[in-house]
Amino acid sequence: MKMVALGGMLVGMTVMDMKWKRVSAMALLACCALGWIFVLYRGDELSEPLMGMIPGAILYLVSVLSHEKIGKGDALLFLCAGIYLGFWKTISLLWISVLLSGIFGAFLILVKKKSPEYEIPFVPFVLCGFLLCLLSWEVWNVV
Repeated sequence: MKMVALGGMLVGMTVMDMKWKRVSAMALLACCALGWIFVLYRGDELSEPLMGMIPGAILYLVSVLSHEKIGKGDALLFLCAGIYLGFWKTISLLWISVLLSGIFGAFLILVKKKSPEYEIPFVPFVLCGFLLCLLSWEVWNVV
């Protein structure tokens, strides 16, 4: 059920990011609250979701220090995803999302002749990464 909720959140955030080039902080906070409800309802240990929030917290710090070269919304998205996924799954989701966006960015630069400064929404790559990771986790029975 947690993965369905996270997937639904990512679909909604993808639509927002593609349409308005931003994500709603209020929607992310609601998703974080829902994640914590799942954790508390199931009686899970708090250490895993707390550790899962670390990559998002680091991204948020990078966002502030880089004057938002990485959007704060993207960082908050990973902070929220960490509640659902835990540390290592959040790291793998971040890694595959960055890899997918990098491949697409290289395509835009090399084939479409876009500037390296051209901005693309990141959340669609997070959604694609989530779906790929979900398949991988299911194959390895670690969901």
